[in-house]
Amino acid sequence: MSLLMLTICFTIITGCMANSNKKAVSIFKDVKNVESYLLNPELKSTDSTSFHGYTIINPPVQLNEKQLSELQNILLNKNNNQQDKFVKSCTFLPDVGFRCYTNDSTFTDILVAFYCDDWMFVSGEKQYLKDCSKARKSLVRLVKDIYKEDNYIQKLSNKN
Repeated sequence: MSLLMLTICFTIITGCMANSNKKAVSIFKDVKNVESYLLNPELKSTDSTSFHGYTIINPPVQLNEKQLSELQNILLNKNNNQQDKFVKSCTFLPDVGFRCYTNDSTFTDILVAFYCDDWMFVSGEKQYLKDCSKARKSLVRLVKDIYKEDNYIQKLSNKN
């Protein structure tokens, strides 16, 4: 009986994740504008200017066309959006956040934690935490281009 319940739960969760991936693909194809936020992962904040509870270090950076295209390629690559097969034993501490606008008022946020190689997608009240180890090299290259003056970001390794 418990094996049957486990199988049913897995099927439901997998189906929900497949639907969320389809929705994410449609959202990220239509992104018109992206702001990037450099975060302090160790300094939580309840301030209204925080990014999902994390202190913003610098004002948001508007991605240029090349950076926006690179981010879209990373997000739309289905190999980069795999669900972790195992539970990681590390704390999610995001270094960078992206706010992706599809029009003037609709947006989806992405928080990237290089320490765990996880990213969290936030849309409204829904949150999806996924492994981003396959996207790490591309993500590191992108954030190094965005934050050329930040010592911490420039020291990030392309390797997991």
